[in-house]
Amino acid sequence: MTGIPHTPAPPADTGRDEERLARAGLALVCDGADHLMNAILRSAPATEVWKELHDPTPRTVRHLLAMAGHGLGDDDTIGDTIGGVYDNTVAQNTAARPAPARGGARGAIARSGRLPKGAAAMAQHIRGWQDRAATQPASPLDLAETLTDGGALRILIPGDEHWPVRVEDLGNSDEFPDPLCLWVRGDPAALTACDTPLGIVGSREATGYGTRATREAARAAAERGHVIVSGGAMGIDAVAHAQTVAAGGRTVAVMAGGLDHVGPVCNLELFHSIVDSGGALISEVAPQTVPVAWRFLTRNRLIAALSHTVLVTQARYRSGALNTATHALRLNRIVAAIPGDVDRPSNAGCNELIYRGKAILLPAPESIVDLLPDEHQHGAAPTIAQEGGENALFPDSALDAAGAGGSVAPSGGAHASMAAPARARCPEDGPETFDLDDAIISAIRRLRRTGGSANIASIHQALESGPYPGLAVRRTAIRLGALELAGRLLRNADGTFAVPR
Repeated sequence: MTGIPHTPAPPADTGRDEERLARAGLALVCDGADHLMNAILRSAPATEVWKELHDPTPRTVRHLLAMAGHGLGDDDTIGDTIGGVYDNTVAQNTAARPAPARGGARGAIARSGRLPKGAAAMAQHIRGWQDRAATQPASPLDLAETLTDGGALRILIPGDEHWPVRVEDLGNSDEFPDPLCLWVRGDPAALTACDTPLGIVGSREATGYGTRATREAARAAAERGHVIVSGGAMGIDAVAHAQTVAAGGRTVAVMAGGLDHVGPVCNLELFHSIVDSGGALISEVAPQTVPVAWRFLTRNRLIAALSHTVLVTQARYRSGALNTATHALRLNRIVAAIPGDVDRPSNAGCNELIYRGKAILLPAPESIVDLLPDEHQHGAAPTIAQEGGENALFPDSALDAAGAGGSVAPSGGAHASMAAPARARCPEDGPETFDLDDAIISAIRRLRRTGGSANIASIHQALESGPYPGLAVRRTAIRLGALELAGRLLRNADGTFAVPR
């Protein structure tokens, strides 16, 4: 996309740049994230894999397939089996005779040299990469002009200073693997400037109600220094980005296509303002990749992964925003939603999330800050929580530390520490002193015994209507996170909690 400013690239590190360009080239031939390629890259650097793909001999497919098996290891049945091929291949390349064959399935395949069942489809997948790689230069460094859009884009790979480690929570699943690399137009530091970004998503056909709610939520979070993540689309996405820029904050737009194909056209000025204000446009696919419909659903997982909390401000029953919320729940992110009139289809998706117990009901848009930690300055890298690290789900704050038993960050710190999992005493709500952690566990047992859904919303409701009237939702979320870390609670894939036996 011409005309959008970009930050000059830092001085080159040729070895690192070659690895970076090789990874980007692999993302190009894989057409984005790829489970099999991620497995291969566990066993070899991208430069070596790129070289292998340019070798047309039949051994290349077998070698790459064996490397994938070694990378998958015990996580995958095929991987465990064809790992023997890898061991045998390495032995043949480094010695006159192969290493002794192993026992079991891996040993059998190493001795026979035959590929196991299921590997044929993987081999065909690799041949497709070879066909596409054959149209590209053999040296990754020769890809620089194409893959950086003439120097306008940065490429981030794992290990880079501003690589957002949150995306690695996606893991290497078949359907939703973590990205091979990220293309960035703007300031890469926006991806790591906030330890707890807020994702805001919703309908493209936003009503006045949805627009106002989004503005208030984005403004409240941005004014406290939180980076806002969204998808750059019309409607709710555009409002979230624009309000963040207006509040002097940083925002990240996750695009579905290559960064030379950003859209919609009506948002081009908005994209300029995002970059000008220290934010970034990012994508996991190479320049010249067209944002076809299915790519929007794929990119939703990145919005969820990049976020600490995901807020759905307005959505229909069948909305892409609900897809983002589903990814967020799978990643154990906090999900919140703003309710709306029950007779309006534009609010049906949010109401359904709340009804099913998948999202916390926000009584007001600005209440979203109750689910986020203390404010910090824009552009300043937040202090990583001492207890939970940068991936902590529920960082505690100084406001809650005294009551919840958490420790307070040193004076001047951007964030407070993770709540300590100790069984701390809480303020008295009456003549009897209640222990909040025990009350939470009792509420979960009662909900599960009566057939209720033991999610954050229902647990909080049980506490607020019982021994803790007026309890903040954020406080409940913090203690649930601490109890999970301490092993006193289990969080299920659907976001509900259980007490281990």
